[in-house]
Amino acid sequence: VQHLTLISMELHARTRRDLEPDPEFDPICALFYCLSSDVPLLNSDTTQMTGAIVIDKHFSSAE
Repeated sequence: VQHLTLISMELHARTRRDLEPDPEFDPICALFYCLSSDVPLLNSDTTQMTGAIVIDKHFSSAE
């Protein structure tokens, strides 16, 4: 038996004017993902999981 699990990911970066994104200068603002499987995912009864990680440039952690 063979099962297939896929992950799709999209990054959104802030760019400068009409330039292409440059990882040295342009920060990643958000990451969106989707996990999809033909069998239920681990510890779940669903075959798909979606989510987003969004960066807030105004947030600072004070540790």
